[in-house]
Amino acid sequence: MNVANEVLGDEILRQHFQIWQVYYPTNMPLPINHTAIRRTVDETLLELDPTAETLASQGIVLIGHSMGGVLARLMVSSSQGRLWSEFVEQRQLPKEHRQLAQQRLAPLLRFEPLPEIKRAIFIATPHRGTPVAGNRLGRAVSHFVRLPLTLLKEFEDVIRVLANTDAQLDGTYMNLPNSIDNLSETDPFIRATANLPISPQVHYHSIIAQRDTSVPLEVSDDGIVPYASAHLPGAISEKVFIAGHSVQETAQAILEIRRILHQDLTEYSN
Repeated sequence: MNVANEVLGDEILRQHFQIWQVYYPTNMPLPINHTAIRRTVDETLLELDPTAETLASQGIVLIGHSMGGVLARLMVSSSQGRLWSEFVEQRQLPKEHRQLAQQRLAPLLRFEPLPEIKRAIFIATPHRGTPVAGNRLGRAVSHFVRLPLTLLKEFEDVIRVLANTDAQLDGTYMNLPNSIDNLSETDPFIRATANLPISPQVHYHSIIAQRDTSVPLEVSDDGIVPYASAHLPGAISEKVFIAGHSVQETAQAILEIRRILHQDLTEYSN
């Protein structure tokens, strides 16, 4: 809310932009949150602008911080069949099991960039994961994260197939990672999605935080996300600010977001 208020404190931006905030359960696995957010955006745009004629439907600017940045990256990327190959094809499942996986997992593992999004701003985003999620504290926190029972039951059959196990489900089901697991630098999903191609129609920008200036930038971090994970080749701009992981609320980051949004207005007006 603070970031939204600061952005709309700029009168020109207030006249030309409206802010939609996406809320999602942060304990859910990234693939499921990503699919749900895509569906919500599609349904909302269809309801408000069924003919897709307004600029609001044509030139969306996506802004994501931390886990939200990872989800934003997926929304402008193409899976190109890589995730399906990584998580299903290589298992050489029997025909009936493969059909089940196709029905249940294809929406999570096969996707293309949302065409309405033309620009993205990634803030302190662990595109390649973070060691914090896999360290002792991260594992301890992950242990206390419980996935909704409805989710576990919904995917129970296909998880059993992929895991080749008859183990019983419980609140910490062994083969279904939660959001903290997904952000580990060793997590299979984050590793598989790290190099998915971003749509050439999307101009993207990075805002990165460096906590300790005595450390060379290339090996620095913001306390949670390493620079090497937040850096994206091909970004239109990359700004590094001296701050911690909550860099999005700093004055420098707010001014940079405003600058990018003004740039977006200028390019569309031309």
